[in-house]
Amino acid sequence: MYSAILATALTGLTIVNAQAPGAPVPVPGVTGRLGDAEIVDDNVPGVTYTAFLPNRTTSNIRGYVAGTSNANGTGVNFAISVSGFPDESLGPFSSSHRSSSLAR
Repeated sequence: MYSAILATALTGLTIVNAQAPGAPVPVPGVTGRLGDAEIVDDNVPGVTYTAFLPNRTTSNIRGYVAGTSNANGTGVNFAISVSGFPDESLGPFSSSHRSSSLAR
């Protein structure tokens, strides 16, 4: 439930349920419309980039997303911290859940 609110807060885009009529049909073994992303193996090890949600008077949602490159230069680990979500009783809120890891 909170993942849809988080994605909306982070991107400012409307979240659309993947099961909605007209939604693209997923292709087994392919992660996106253009196929799998290229594996990057030459990241500078241990570098962290952090994006903070802006403090706004129109929202109580606060948080950050931090991505840190792995020690071997392949891949990125993400840390996400978000707080200030509205009470669940104020819903309904649409949701989207990923049941498998994005990493290979």
